[in-house]
Amino acid sequence: MWLNEGFAKWMEFVGTNKIHPEWDLYQQFIVQRWLAVMQDDAVSFSHPVNMQLTRNEELTSIFDTITYSKGSSLLRMMSNFMSNETFNKGVTRYLERHLYSTAKQTDLWRALGEQMSVDNIQLPNNTTLDTIMNTWTNQMGYPYVQVIRDYTTGSVTVTQHQFLFDSEAQSPQSPYKYVWYIPLQFKSSSALSSNLVWFNQPQMNVTMDINLQSYQWVLANPNLSGFFRTNYDVQNWKMIIEQLNSDHEKLTVIERAGLLDDAFNLARASKNRIKARVN
Repeated sequence: MWLNEGFAKWMEFVGTNKIHPEWDLYQQFIVQRWLAVMQDDAVSFSHPVNMQLTRNEELTSIFDTITYSKGSSLLRMMSNFMSNETFNKGVTRYLERHLYSTAKQTDLWRALGEQMSVDNIQLPNNTTLDTIMNTWTNQMGYPYVQVIRDYTTGSVTVTQHQFLFDSEAQSPQSPYKYVWYIPLQFKSSSALSSNLVWFNQPQMNVTMDINLQSYQWVLANPNLSGFFRTNYDVQNWKMIIEQLNSDHEKLTVIERAGLLDDAFNLARASKNRIKARVN
């Protein structure tokens, strides 16, 4: 279901943006779809994008924001980490291969993965696109990434957890144990973007390829490329706020929207103290 409806919703924005780029449709997508569905997917009774239905009457229950908005958001995320050109070529390969027939999400993963191989876009060793994307479509919810810096050594530690508004709620068991393959990038005041790092464990030490000084802020997930929230240590939040106060255009419109949305919703979920985050 999501392959049809999620694609239709994403192409609604892609097609209109092609005709009217002055409308800033991709910015509108973030507000109308991406950030909005994060609200719906942060509860323990959400459901995976890829639902296995056993009865006809179950069909109507999945015509919801998870299918439409999260499905289209995951397509945007894939386009971001493999490049828009590779994504478009892979989708063309997928559509031509399954013309006038039915298809499953594994067929899409296969076509996109083949195109990534042709375009020499590397995935982690012994990992397929199927392995990566199944963690996003076959389990409900999404993660938040906690970024902790050591300002003496320069090291950065990241952890991932399922984001739920109610921290005491119990989500259904997942074969992936609510750990995702996260496409992680960073941005700083002196560098627009780092290389992509795949984060697929509860905790990891990150070695960044950008020169980051202790007095510089770091932003994970620039331009909201991946479908997750980010949280930081207090010092880094303070430096981000100082940047917003002195020259907010150093961060894009989408990045500023994401920071505000993350700050308030992390506070709502008791993951941070709002006074330390937003002036």
